[in-house]
Amino acid sequence: MKKYIYAPWYSDYTNRQSGIWIGNGFSNQTLISRDYSVRGIENNCGDSYGYVVQNGIPVLIKLIGIEEEKSNE
Repeated sequence: MKKYIYAPWYSDYTNRQSGIWIGNGFSNQTLISRDYSVRGIENNCGDSYGYVVQNGIPVLIKLIGIEEEKSNE
């Protein structure tokens, strides 16, 4: 999603208090305001999960149709 941060459609729906974060690293990001506690945030949720943030309140979501990459163990 980072490649879309300057696209008009993205900026129309995203601001410092609201947006969508997909995949890992939510608690370390700086694009969406973290004025709320990140306690309880899953930082390594995987590629098929993310967070919808509305008015600074994050909600974990499951992305339908997105599969996790399988490791080659």
